[in-house]
Amino acid sequence: FGILRDPFPSCIAKLQRKRPRGPAQATLAERPIRRKAFFSRSVSWAWLARRGKAIIRSMSTSERNIFLVIQYDGGRFRGWQRQAGGPTVQQTVEEALEPINGAPVRLTGSGRTDAGVHALGQAANFRACSSHSPQAFLRAANARLPEDVAIVEAREAPLHFNARRDARLRWYRYRLAAGGVRPALHRATTAFVPYALDPALGARALDLFRGEHDFAGFRGAGCGARRTVLDLECWLCAEGGVWTFDFRCRSFLY
Repeated sequence: FGILRDPFPSCIAKLQRKRPRGPAQATLAERPIRRKAFFSRSVSWAWLARRGKAIIRSMSTSERNIFLVIQYDGGRFRGWQRQAGGPTVQQTVEEALEPINGAPVRLTGSGRTDAGVHALGQAANFRACSSHSPQAFLRAANARLPEDVAIVEAREAPLHFNARRDARLRWYRYRLAAGGVRPALHRATTAFVPYALDPALGARALDLFRGEHDFAGFRGAGCGARRTVLDLECWLCAEGGVWTFDFRCRSFLY
């Protein structure tokens, strides 16, 4: 699940704001741009250039950008990302959207999930070439989607918005039933161990991961992420024999 960054950064608003010009003050074109003077947060020049090009392109094209929030039971899927060898959530949603769009659809997701992982709110976006409203896309796609996938929100987004690059937070939750009898109703979303566990020890274990650490030693061999120092939020709620672990971070390694 991706929580979205403001698609119009404050730096653009500052560049557009007019300032009084004194007799000895040079114009913006006459002096070099200093990053510190114009950027209220760390934004690369390449990032700003991409956004500027997208804004200019949006003024001269009928292409639209539709933002979606997707909910799914991942039990029968091989994960989010389209791949050979089995059904994926991305492929399923794209095929449901294509008839109303009248052209192929390519979804950009806020992140990838593994096989069997569920989602309460997976953020995604796609470029639409039809004039249908976001709600029309939502209703038409849900009528074609299987029962274990649903689009729960759809709205227009700026053309430069990207669900992966503009995601500010990703949130994962794990549920564990400890001791007693294995759950029947929530067996698809809850792991089970047949012995009792100590919540105090679980909380102490989470303290080792909470905060800013270099998690390079925990990633898989195929992970190519350049940023491995992450600031992790995590907490445990143990109630009625069910442990719920929550992990939040800007990005995760795999």
